[in-house]
Amino acid sequence: MSFFNLYYRPLLQPGSYPTSSYLTQTPSEILFLHIFSDMETEEYPPKAHSVLCIPELLRLTFQLSDPASNAVNARVCKRWSEIALDCLWADVDDLLRLLKLLAPMTVVKGTRNVFDFQRSPQVHDWRRFQKYAKRVRRLTYDVKGLPSPRVIRFSAFDTLARTRLRLDFLPNLQSLTWIGPLNYSIIFMHDRISHFAISLSGEGPSLPLYFLDVVSRMPNLITLDIRSSIPMSKIQSEMTAMLGALTHLISVTFPPYYLTGDVVEALSLHPRLAEIEFDFAAILGFGDATRLIGLPHFPAANLTKLFLDSTSILAPDDIRSLLSVVMDNCQSLTGLSILSPRNLSPDDLASLDEGVCTTFHTIQPLLKLHGLTSFEFVQPFPLLLQQRDLEVIACSWPCMEILRLNSHPVTSHQTTSTLEGLIPFAEHCPNLTELDLFLDATRTDLPDPTVHFKALKFLDVGLSKIKDVDAVALYLCQILPEGCIVMSSGVVPRPGEGLSEELLAAIPKPCAMWGDMHFVLPPLIQLRIRERERSRLMEQELAVLRKMLDKKITETGGEASSRGVTDITMSE
Repeated sequence: MSFFNLYYRPLLQPGSYPTSSYLTQTPSEILFLHIFSDMETEEYPPKAHSVLCIPELLRLTFQLSDPASNAVNARVCKRWSEIALDCLWADVDDLLRLLKLLAPMTVVKGTRNVFDFQRSPQVHDWRRFQKYAKRVRRLTYDVKGLPSPRVIRFSAFDTLARTRLRLDFLPNLQSLTWIGPLNYSIIFMHDRISHFAISLSGEGPSLPLYFLDVVSRMPNLITLDIRSSIPMSKIQSEMTAMLGALTHLISVTFPPYYLTGDVVEALSLHPRLAEIEFDFAAILGFGDATRLIGLPHFPAANLTKLFLDSTSILAPDDIRSLLSVVMDNCQSLTGLSILSPRNLSPDDLASLDEGVCTTFHTIQPLLKLHGLTSFEFVQPFPLLLQQRDLEVIACSWPCMEILRLNSHPVTSHQTTSTLEGLIPFAEHCPNLTELDLFLDATRTDLPDPTVHFKALKFLDVGLSKIKDVDAVALYLCQILPEGCIVMSSGVVPRPGEGLSEELLAAIPKPCAMWGDMHFVLPPLIQLRIRERERSRLMEQELAVLRKMLDKKITETGGEASSRGVTDITMSE
């Protein structure tokens, strides 16, 4: 249902029509009659409907609507038509639907899903088509991605190339994703495209020529996503030459085995390169990532984000070696994630040494990266941190916004951190919005905190133990801001990763008492905020009274006795 239908729903309710003639008309006719009756008035648009003429509001609304609704919105009025058409054709994931606007297309005889033009597009067809073509920003052609695959015949692309009035017939296209025959994509390329994703599925002499077309026709690419089943050894020289010529690249994505030494050397010359994403095959280890980052030609100096998801369990020494290399080579890093597998079998759990753990010494090299804003650290071994370690971490990362420090270890559920471990982050990390920490919440005989978080929205305590909900809530209400959610997520599988029943049985469930925080903590936080406000007002009043006391002493020449502020106030 379109936004317009929602807005005028009261018109369709019984008894709300001005005349009985409305009852015999369809909802669409009612809408148009109402609009045209407004246009006949002296004031247009009427004040009651002026909100529907704000372009920014209309664009936001139409962007949340489905294509069918925007097709209706485009036929409401001229004011709506342009905005609705922009939203309707900005993202095209069905190329056949777009080409049907140019000329009729039909199924080729003898086939079920192969389409071609019934006739060649004429000049007037292209001029009408430009009204829609200029609105396309992102184009995706995936011959297998649609629910019912529809293939466009090669002769149709040849017809487009022969009859088009201008080379860039989609002039505002910014993103092109092509999963299909490579030669078909060439006619859509131009120098204003900045994002390109391609699936390489064929070999032969045409592939080097295609790489040259990419460089010549789209020289300003900033994002390149390569998916391929072709062995890198067969196209390495051509691939390296293409990557070296695309000097504006900021982000590159590779399939397994494509990040070779020659590729790294070519990318190292790009000053704007900030992100490299690639998949490590199962036979590669975590040490390979460490050696890769440490290569002389690896463009690590400009990297801002690094995500490493290991397929094997990481030893603490390997983690420290990696972090040392990251610290030496990635000075611009703002986001780092180091993840170990979570879906462990009972045999994997039995093979883990319960005495092994990571400590402050393991992550210490990373503390020199003071610009980090996000750090995620997940592994089976517990991360044992003392109170002084947490203070050093918080002081080293003042810009931190998201910090996840292994809140749900598997091999052991002992920790040296108490609720006091929250204080350093509340004091030194004012921008922190999410904190995951494994704590010992059974100790509540702690001094009251004197600081509180300013922006924290989520506190995940994972598998932290707790005994007294009320005592913990009384402590947390003094340090957490209003609206902060306390949760005990335990082990949460990533999308597409299911946990075996054996693992779920081996890992203890988070204590149900943490769930009571949702009911106990919010009222206490609100009460604590009111107490702070009352204390602030009392301090202001006390300051005023002190000034009055000083003034009274001055006026009496120092003879007034120090009977207290109350006596002075009563005498006034």
